Amino acid sequence: MDFWDLTKLVFRRWYVALPLLVATGLFAVDTAKTVQPDYKATAYVQLIPPPEASITENIKALRNPWLDLGLGSLATASTYATVDKKFLNELKTKGMSDNVVIEAGYPEPIATIEVIGTSQQMATTTADAVVAKFTSIVRSLQDDYAVKTPGRILTRRLDTGNNLEETGGKVKRALVAVLGAGALATGGITVAFDALMRRRSRRKALREEGVAPETTSAPPPAKPAAATTSPQPREADAEAGLQTVRLPVSNGAKTNGSAEGKLPGDSTVRLPSSVYPKPSKETGSKR
Repeated sequence: MDFWDLTKLVFRRWYVALPLLVATGLFAVDTAKTVQPDYKATAYVQLIPPPEASITENIKALRNPWLDLGLGSLATASTYATVDKKFLNELKTKGMSDNVVIEAGYPEPIATIEVIGTSQQMATTTADAVVAKFTSIVRSLQDDYAVKTPGRILTRRLDTGNNLEETGGKVKRALVAVLGAGALATGGITVAFDALMRRRSRRKALREEGVAPETTSAPPPAKPAAATTSPQPREADAEAGLQTVRLPVSNGAKTNGSAEGKLPGDSTVRLPSSVYPKPSKETGSKR
C-alpha cells in the first residue's frame, strides 16, 4: 500500500479518520497554549588592539604575540576556551542555561554570543556570565605571555544586555511531534478498521453461499469405544434359546479352567439349547 492508496482508504473510511483528525487538532491547540516558548539573549564583544602598538619606538617593549597572529586568532581561541564543557556544567549547576553558542566574526574581531533559556531571566543572566568569562579568557591568554598593560588587547561589550527575543522553536517541535503522532495513529487505526470490516464481509458472503469458513483448529479426536472384557448374557439370548458356554483354556494358563480374559476377543460362545441341554432341576445333574 502506497501513499495514494492510504489517502483513498482514509477518504473511504472518513467516519473513522475524521474524529481522529479532529482530536489531533484539538490536542495540538492545547499543546501550543501550554508549552512555554524559549528566549534568546544575544551579546556582542569587540576586541580592541592597544593604541601604543602603533608607536614605532615602543613596539619591542610592548610586544604582544597575539598581535602578530591577528585579533581574529585571539577571538577564536577565547571562544573555544569559553564554551568548555566544565564551564557549561557550572552554568547548569547554578540554574543557568548551558545552551550557549559563540561565533567569532571575521574579518571584524567581534564575538557574537547567543544564549537560549527557558525564561527571560535565565537567558539574560547566562549571557552576562558568558560575557564575563569570555573577557577573563582574553585577559588570561595574554597573561601567559607576560604582556604589559599598555600593549594588551582590550574587550568591550557593544550591547546593553537587552537583546532578548522570544523563539518558537520549542513550540514548533512540540507541535510537529503531536501532529506526526496523530497522523500515524489515524492512518493505523483506519487501516486496521478497514481490514476488520473486509474480513467480516467475506465471512458474511461465505455464510450466505452456504460455505463454512475455513478454520485452522482440527476437530477433536473420536473417543475409542470401551472394550468389554466379559460380556453378560442378555435376555434376548435366553428367549432365542441360546445358552452361554465358556470354553476351556488351551494355552496352559491357570484361570479355573476357563478361557475368560485369556483368549483374544470375546471367549464366550453362545450355542443353541439343543446342543447343550439345560440341566434338569429334578435330577440335579451337572456337566
